[in-house]
Amino acid sequence: MRIRTAGVGLVSLAFLITACGSDDGDDGSTNDGGGQAEPTAPATESVRVGALYPLTGSAAATGEAVLHGVELAAEVVNGEYPDIDLPLAAEAGLPGLDGATVEIVSADHEGNPERGASETERLITGEEVVAIVGAYFSAVTETASERAERLGVPFVNGSSSATSLTEDRDLQYFFRTGPSDLTFGETFFEFLADVAEQTGQPIDAIKILYENTDYGTGAAEITQQLASDQGYEVVDSIAHGNDVNDVTPEATRICSSNEDAPVFQASYTPEAILFTQAFKNLGCTPTILAYGAGYSDVSYFDAVGADGEYVISRAAWGLDAVADNPTAVAIAEMFEETYGIPMDENSARTFTAAHTLFVALNEAGSTEPDAIRDALAAIDMPAEDTIMPWDGIRFADSGQNELAQGIILQHLDGEYRVVWPFENATADLVWPPVPYGDR
Repeated sequence: MRIRTAGVGLVSLAFLITACGSDDGDDGSTNDGGGQAEPTAPATESVRVGALYPLTGSAAATGEAVLHGVELAAEVVNGEYPDIDLPLAAEAGLPGLDGATVEIVSADHEGNPERGASETERLITGEEVVAIVGAYFSAVTETASERAERLGVPFVNGSSSATSLTEDRDLQYFFRTGPSDLTFGETFFEFLADVAEQTGQPIDAIKILYENTDYGTGAAEITQQLASDQGYEVVDSIAHGNDVNDVTPEATRICSSNEDAPVFQASYTPEAILFTQAFKNLGCTPTILAYGAGYSDVSYFDAVGADGEYVISRAAWGLDAVADNPTAVAIAEMFEETYGIPMDENSARTFTAAHTLFVALNEAGSTEPDAIRDALAAIDMPAEDTIMPWDGIRFADSGQNELAQGIILQHLDGEYRVVWPFENATADLVWPPVPYGDR
């Protein structure tokens, strides 16, 4: 079975912020049940869905932002927004479940994998959620999704990119809507080849800087392998800790050898801030090729100001990249109006993960986890039914969305702009970056 849903019309922001309704609707979708008995709609008026993120600790600001992405997706489904061209937006509630609304039950994993697993179990057995969205940190997503698997409940991820989450496990209830670091790594090396051709200056060496948990080590391994496959010399590969107060030794190593070699960096927000400050203090300005994470967080740019200019990041989303999609622009505006912060890549990815889950809930026509899982496995959403610059959403047997894509952004004049693919660029790439002392 392939599920395809269709939306209606364009969006008026004033209507988006104020509209709300309670009429039941029917979007005409069907479910063949996969040979099972036809599921029945619940008697309840709401469906409880868990949202597992770091809401305290060093990543609390990011955790709140990604949780807001989930909350906004629920609002779009629960409210009545006929001018939003997304599935389930036009009429209030889930028509496949007799107009039931989505209730988000949030949980704080504090960035701790063990707590992520225990909170997942609490959400399922105590809060009786029918599915979970989470968990930002790849290390927490790993343990939490394994606990959900053991309990037979779907776990949908939008904001963790460790390739191992879908490549090295055989989970039946885990689905990732966004690209993996393998996709992002391949994007980076295609970008480097085009930069070398455009500038006429060969790029034959790189450096790798990464945080030492699943996300960072996975990104480093992918980068190392792709570099080897494509003939790049890896000048240095440096791991760093989390929740540290000083990264000067690691920054010094980056600055001490082949300063022209771009630095592939996978770091969360606190360490990304520390490295920028350390590089400036050391008087070197490396070309940062960021695997998102901290460099996708508005808190990073709030902390470092102009020193964050010229960072290059792989991305699954950027407002500049969806400027020709009126619905995506309107959702971003609605997010900022509602929560007082701009929608960034992380919150856009969690919005998309949650929205995908809600579409599957509706198509399942049931709150039974197996029915929801089967509906997720069958989803085939076209690009126009999302806010992402991808080809759509369709899951491989591994649970990876095989239609997700990466783009390359550079932070210029206070915002990320698309600089690659060059034919789709909205700004010219600055390569190498302007030295800190000249900004």
